[in-house]
Amino acid sequence: LYRLPGEKNFSFLLDPFSENISIAGLHDGQLLAVTKRDNPRGQLVRFAPQSPQQRTVVVDADANAVMEGAWLRGTSEQRRMYISYSDDTADRIDIHAPDGRAVGRMPLPVQSTIG
Repeated sequence: LYRLPGEKNFSFLLDPFSENISIAGLHDGQLLAVTKRDNPRGQLVRFAPQSPQQRTVVVDADANAVMEGAWLRGTSEQRRMYISYSDDTADRIDIHAPDGRAVGRMPLPVQSTIG
């Protein structure tokens, strides 16, 4: 659900069931979300709430992993995207800047699962 500035009522921005989309956060007035609509392995996309169908791919899942979710954390100067992947039999978390630039990988024990 979303309410545009100046509007009284909330409305559905997207149908989360048919879209297979999960909102990760809001950055510079744009929503960041993980979707599998155009890539079954997942994509992190950016879009304005006023035009959710006009999307820009920020991060595409790599060929060996499935993007499971993402979280936006930190202050505006140090904001980072934490993207979780299922990679073979283990999970991993990659760290990206909001523009999609890779920053690093969170160290996890071997064969870890995120939950």
